[in-house]
Amino acid sequence: LAAMLLSSLGDVILMSYTPVTRRLPGPLRGFAGGAASFMLAHIAYIAAFGWRIARGGDPLVNAGFWAGVALLALAAVSMTVLFRRSGNRNRGLLALCLAYLAVIGCACAVVFSCAVSEGGWAYLLALGALSFAISDFFIGLEQLGGIDACKDLIWWFYPIGQLLLICP
Repeated sequence: LAAMLLSSLGDVILMSYTPVTRRLPGPLRGFAGGAASFMLAHIAYIAAFGWRIARGGDPLVNAGFWAGVALLALAAVSMTVLFRRSGNRNRGLLALCLAYLAVIGCACAVVFSCAVSEGGWAYLLALGALSFAISDFFIGLEQLGGIDACKDLIWWFYPIGQLLLICP
């Protein structure tokens, strides 16, 4: 529930909903504030799925965990290369995106680990985390590389990801 509420707050901030954003300090209005809210949402997902793994007595580090780490590494390299090729000189934006990527990558590793531990329908959790990560990758393409060709796909992958993370 906390992750969904924080994600909703991130959406509200990113769409610049004035009744909420006017109460935020200047730097948290816009992309940085939305990213911060989503980082907190992913931390909530990490806590929830980490607890779920611990409750089941399964190890955190398994094939799913390593798949999440590999996804994180691939995304970090891709975003850094994209940033360098785009000519974008906003190193603060790159740092924010890489920090966000580290948090969502950790969330993917924990959710993937939970899915592998539980098997069956829990694999929908991994699909949800992957879908969420893909939507954020498209945002990274836009923010770091000025590529907005995939912008409309964000609204397909993001809600599907959220739903799959809470359903199984």
